[in-house]
Amino acid sequence: MKQYSTVDSLLQSLIKTSHLNEGREETLLDWYRRIRHVSEDVVSEELSALQGGFSANSVGQAFVYGYEIAIQRLTGLNTKEQLAAFCVTENKSTHPQSINVSLSKGENGQVFLNGRKDFVTLAAGAKWLLVAAKSGLSSDGRNQIKLVKVDVSSSGVDVVVLPSLPFIPDVSHGVVTFNAVEVDGDDIFSGDGYGDFVKPFRWCEDINVFISLSGYLLKIALTNQWPLESKVEIISILATLLSMQGMGADEPIAHIIMFEQVSRLECWLDHYDQAWASVDSSVAVGWKRDRAILKIASHARSARYKKALSRLRLT
Repeated sequence: MKQYSTVDSLLQSLIKTSHLNEGREETLLDWYRRIRHVSEDVVSEELSALQGGFSANSVGQAFVYGYEIAIQRLTGLNTKEQLAAFCVTENKSTHPQSINVSLSKGENGQVFLNGRKDFVTLAAGAKWLLVAAKSGLSSDGRNQIKLVKVDVSSSGVDVVVLPSLPFIPDVSHGVVTFNAVEVDGDDIFSGDGYGDFVKPFRWCEDINVFISLSGYLLKIALTNQWPLESKVEIISILATLLSMQGMGADEPIAHIIMFEQVSRLECWLDHYDQAWASVDSSVAVGWKRDRAILKIASHARSARYKKALSRLRLT
C-alpha cells in the first residue's frame, strides 16, 4: 500500500510540509521527473495530480503534471520518465471529420503516417506524440480514426515551435508535420481512436488539470496565511474533484458537477483576489498572467454542461 492512499492522509502531510521551499533551479522536465518519482513511491494513482500540483512552482508546471497524468490514466502509456503530447487539432478543430492526418500502407505492408497537426501542446518537450489519424472511411462516409504513438525523433517527424502563448509561457506549443513516418503496428492503439481516446481525453484532462491546479492554489493559500475560509473552500473543491475521477465521460452528472466546480473555483479566485498582495511578487505576477488557463476549453465545457442538463431533462 502507498504511504498516502487517502485524500485525508495526503492533505495532512501536504499541510504539514507546506512551509518548505526547496528553491531548486530545474528545467520543466527535470522538475516533472523528480516529482513523478516521489509521487510514484508514496501516493496512490488517484492522488498523483494533487501531489504534483501542490509541488508545482508555477501554473505551467501544475498544468503539465495534470496533463501527463491524464494521458497515462487514459491510454496506459507510462509518462513517468518522458512527456507525451496529444496531437489532434487541425485547422483549429478537433472534430473527426476535420482530421486529415492519415495512415496508409506501403507496397511491402508497412504503415506510414502523413499530414500535419497545427497546435500541439508540449511540442518542444514531448518524447511521445499520440496522434489522431484517419485510417479510412466508414460505410456512411465518416472518418475512421486511430490513435497512433510516434517517437518525436522518428524519421519524417518535424516540429516547429510556435511563439509562447500570453499565459503559461513555460509550456511550449507547436506545429508537427509527419512525412511518411513509418509506424509499427504495435504502436497503433486498438479501438476507436476518437470515441475511445480523443473524446474522453477532454474529460480526463479537465479533471486532472483542475485537481493539479487546485493543489497549487491550496499551497499558495497555506504558505501565505490566507484566511481559514479560503483554505476550507479550496479543500472542498479539491475533494469533490478527486471524488469524480471514477465517473465516465459519458455520464451527464459528471459534466454538471465539473461545470459547477470550475464555477466555484472562479468565484473563490475572485473573492480572494486581493490576497495575492501577500504573495511573492514574481509568483503573483505569474498568476495574474496565467489565470487565463481557466478559460481554455471553457466553451466546450459549457456545451457539455448544457447537453448534460438536457439529457437529464433538467431544461
